[in-house]
Amino acid sequence: MLERMFKKHRLKYSKYTLTELKAHYCTTRRHTKDELMECIAEKYPILRKLYLKERNNQRPYYQKMFEAIAAASLYEHVKNS
Repeated sequence: MLERMFKKHRLKYSKYTLTELKAHYCTTRRHTKDELMECIAEKYPILRKLYLKERNNQRPYYQKMFEAIAAASLYEHVKNS
């Protein structure tokens, strides 16, 4: 659905898998979603409080937000390289 919208409006976009995001940001071999969120929170200290809150949640609430920030950050990194 989003891809069609981007093509219709001739917008550029990039897609990253969760595996690619984890491989880029995670420093250990376990590459978990929690570690991805932790790495993003280290890169952007303003997110630290949300990361700590999310870590204690039974149901993930901010997880997708951290993944989106990781994707945007990786896109900027690739674009500026």
